[in-house]
Amino acid sequence: MTSLALAFTLGTTTSSAEAAQPTCSQSFAITNVRVFDGDKVIAKATVLVVDDEIAAVGPKVKIPQGTPTIDGAGATLMPGMLDSHAHAWQRGDLERAAQFGVTTEFDMWSDLAFIQAMTAEQESTGAPDRADVFSAIHPATVTEGYPYNWTPDVIESPTIDSPQGAKKFVKDRLKEGANHLKIMIEDGTLTGPQSPYSATPPSRR
Repeated sequence: MTSLALAFTLGTTTSSAEAAQPTCSQSFAITNVRVFDGDKVIAKATVLVVDDEIAAVGPKVKIPQGTPTIDGAGATLMPGMLDSHAHAWQRGDLERAAQFGVTTEFDMWSDLAFIQAMTAEQESTGAPDRADVFSAIHPATVTEGYPYNWTPDVIESPTIDSPQGAKKFVKDRLKEGANHLKIMIEDGTLTGPQSPYSATPPSRR
């Protein structure tokens, strides 16, 4: 069985002030829906969900009596997409991602408090109305490395300038709750300003 990854939005549109928290049934069936399973397309299928897991997919799936049914005619159901390089700074970014079929975002740089709040929400409610987010929180770079070589007035933190600094960086990210690490190496060829990775050392400011 495969965990259900993509939600349907049906019904009328309401303003954000009027919108209520979504309610989700743990068992339901979607009928007459076009399905792309990541490999092939089923033109007209039934998708049966039992206890939050996809139990069956196909043109001749038997629906248990009493199961809530959604007519998916004219729609396409597919596995949720994963964005492997995203930047989420507010909840609306994650809500929009879900609207476009992205159910998981791997964030590469964001605000610590925001990511910790979103992580707590995912763990407590599952956050069914938005994409999940997993974050590096802060990227690894050196002093005056990319992207700080663009912004001389910005306080450069955190940075890594020694093996000991690398160990501390990893420990600090784990303590914050980072799910993965991002390492930025840019010699200036694509972005213009020189950096410590440039063939010609950058001028002192």
